[in-house]
Parts: sequence; C-alpha cells; structure tokens
Amino acid sequence: MPLSDKIFPLSMIVLAFIMGFSTLIILKSNSEKMQELEKIPRNRLWGTALGIFVLLWCAMESRPLVSESFQKYLIPLAVFGTWVGYMFLDYLFARVLGGFFILLAHYYLFESFAFKTPLKPLFPILCFIMGTFGILIAGKPYLLRDLIRKILTNKKWKSATVAVLTTYTISGFAFGIHHIMTH
Repeated sequence: MPLSDKIFPLSMIVLAFIMGFSTLIILKSNSEKMQELEKIPRNRLWGTALGIFVLLWCAMESRPLVSESFQKYLIPLAVFGTWVGYMFLDYLFARVLGGFFILLAHYYLFESFAFKTPLKPLFPILCFIMGTFGILIAGKPYLLRDLIRKILTNKKWKSATVAVLTTYTISGFAFGIHHIMTH
C-alpha cells in the first residue's frame, strides 16, 4: 500500500487516540478543574500550532480552485493568516478546532469513496456530526467554553460527551485498522 493510501486509515487511528485521550481527561476532571479547563478554547499557543497546520492544509486543498499565478501566494497567506489569528482573534483554539473538524470531515468523506468502508451509512453520519460541530464552534467559539462548563458541572452532559467521544474512538480504531488490514 503506498504512503498516500495509508494516510487515510492512519489519520483515523490518530483521531481515535486523540478522542480517547480527551475522554480520559473528561472522566478524570471535575468542577474543581473548571478554572483551568475553561481557558482551553482561548489558548493562543495551541490555536497557533493547530492553526498553521489547518491553514496550510486548507491552502493545499484550495490549489485547484485558484489560478496558477496566484498559487505561489497560498503558503505565505496561510502563514500570514496564522499570525493575524494569533494577534487579533479571541477564542483562537476553538475557532481553529472548528476549522480542523470541518476539513477532517471533508477529507474523510472524500477519501471514503475510494475505499470500501464497512458500515457505509454510519461513516458519513459520523463525518456529518463532526463537520457540523466544527461549523458550530468555529462560528460561535464561546460555545466550546460553555460545553466544557456543562461537562464539568452536569453528570448528564459528562456522560453524553463521554459516549460521543467513545463512539468516535472505537469507530476511528475500527475503520482505521480495517482499512490497513484490507488494503
């Protein structure tokens, strides 16, 4: 299997690890850690690190859409956009995380057509939910802070979030391992 074919299943496994790690953090957290955890959506360092990755990815994805003469500006614009975000955007990490989920949902849907994905109807639904959540927190980033507060103070929200993240963890591992084993 060429490297380009391995990126799709490996990215699902990496996402599963991240979702699993997030689940463990939520399970170990309580309202005493609210001061620390509710600052995550505004974290500029994490937002900048993920932001440069997301904007460079977006620049690569937009290459077919722009003219040949403008393509040389895409990478510098991505770097400049990261700097502008760092300097002027509030809730930087929440906005970037939303953009990451949107791009990831698009990538997964696009690549899943080339692979025979088991449980074909489930995969697009998971992508749709991830993309919609990305749109929601990119557009209203304070909702991620509010979600963190709800998770830490309300057992029903905590249980529901753990269930959703566990679903993504299990499905990410299952889909990723299945694609590695069958291709």
